[in-house]
Amino acid sequence: MARFHNLGAEVVVLSMGASGVLISPTDADPIHIPAHALPVVDATGAGDAFWAGFLTARLEGKSWRLCGLLGRAAAELKLQRVGPLSNDVDREALWERALADVELT
Repeated sequence: MARFHNLGAEVVVLSMGASGVLISPTDADPIHIPAHALPVVDATGAGDAFWAGFLTARLEGKSWRLCGLLGRAAAELKLQRVGPLSNDVDREALWERALADVELT
């Protein structure tokens, strides 16, 4: 990850499949977002769903941790459905899913 930071990356995000995601910002300690154990129906597009959630949160000015949580929630939603996600995913429900098992302090 240091190599990418040395090239100027503000943040490096490493997807580790069933082990979750590691987010490494230049100005903070790495953040691990663990994956939840859940039945997988269709993995096609789960990475795209993760990035859609992650980048949506970032564009809303959220922290790197919250970006990872929303990305995870979007990917999990996709993993449990066959075919692509529809364009009308309920953003509020997705945030509720992202924060369901998190204590915000």
